[in-house]
Amino acid sequence: MKIAIEVDLQPHEFDLATELLRTLNLLTEHVKVRGGPAAAAKLPNGIPASNTPVSAAPAPAASVPAAAPPQTAPPGPATPQDACRVFTEAISTIGSGQQLDAVAAEVGRVFSTSSLPPKMLQAEFLEAFSTVSFDQKLIATNQSVAPYMHLLPRLPDSVRDAIKQKAIAKVLAHLNQKRPINTRREEFYLQAEAFAVLSEMGFVTIDGAVQTIEKLMKNTEKRAAAITTLGKTVERCKDKLASANQNFLQSLFKVLDTVNEQQFQYDIEWINGNMQRQPPAIQSPQVPAPVSAAVPAAAIPQPVPAAAAPAGAAPVAANHAPSATPDPNRLALRLNVTGTFHSPSLGSAQGDGTFFTLGWDPNSMHLVSGGREVPVTVWSNDGKVVHA
Repeated sequence: MKIAIEVDLQPHEFDLATELLRTLNLLTEHVKVRGGPAAAAKLPNGIPASNTPVSAAPAPAASVPAAAPPQTAPPGPATPQDACRVFTEAISTIGSGQQLDAVAAEVGRVFSTSSLPPKMLQAEFLEAFSTVSFDQKLIATNQSVAPYMHLLPRLPDSVRDAIKQKAIAKVLAHLNQKRPINTRREEFYLQAEAFAVLSEMGFVTIDGAVQTIEKLMKNTEKRAAAITTLGKTVERCKDKLASANQNFLQSLFKVLDTVNEQQFQYDIEWINGNMQRQPPAIQSPQVPAPVSAAVPAAAIPQPVPAAAAPAGAAPVAANHAPSATPDPNRLALRLNVTGTFHSPSLGSAQGDGTFFTLGWDPNSMHLVSGGREVPVTVWSNDGKVVHA
């Protein structure tokens, strides 16, 4: 067995290490000291010096925390059902719109990690998006569809345009369905608001929106959806409508002025008031002027005296009808329309009352409310019913 020992010493350590080196030399003759030529005279006899210079001991490395292993995104959905479920869960958290960025990030993760074909993922996203954003519960809780529509511009670039076009087509297909003139507006209220929001964001051009609404309004079976959509578009895009092609806009209002169904009059007054336009005055039928030529007295029918009237004959009407007396229950109000809202808990016993108009009369300090299946009611400023 051979033992070799090599010792590194600094020059100032040679005197202190003499006894240690002698002891090591008793153990083995193979002891070498690295300290350069200057150490040879100070080494005990029998211990050779190495010419290898002694390098300074390296400074201890600073303590650096170990880097965390890179986190990999969880794998994307592997089936269409899983994709639809993940999309639905994410979109359902939008609520008031505060979670939009987080939802957009989760949707982007699914599109980037799923092994499903892109078109299949788009179809599943649209299914989930439509189910959540057009849920009738939004109407019952007085929530807007706008935050959900605001997710569309945040979608990944690779799918945004395709999904945008399909979402617009889906909304228009719903508004374009034929319905009775007195249909319940809850059937398309959210889609009408969505169309207005899409126009507000520029996904639908304002000129295209005007022409689309006009086309719907011309068809009586689509008029309810058209009137509601126009009202929501005026509400959200009033400034854009003012800058729309005036020929398109005038054509739309020309059709609007021909709508005479009673259930739309609140909407039409609200639209005209917010657009600051006066509908054309209704022309009274022209009564031909009386003939001024002389007529023989014999040709003018004379009233039959009561005594001479045959039995059973109807009484002769007076030459002039009595003037109508003003109705004391009728209030003359000068209303300023303030807005529209829906309240499913008011109205009929089934809870389907819908308020469409709330007006304010600054002269009498009265509020006037009215809507489908809800009587027109005049309220005092302290909440008491003045007239119903």
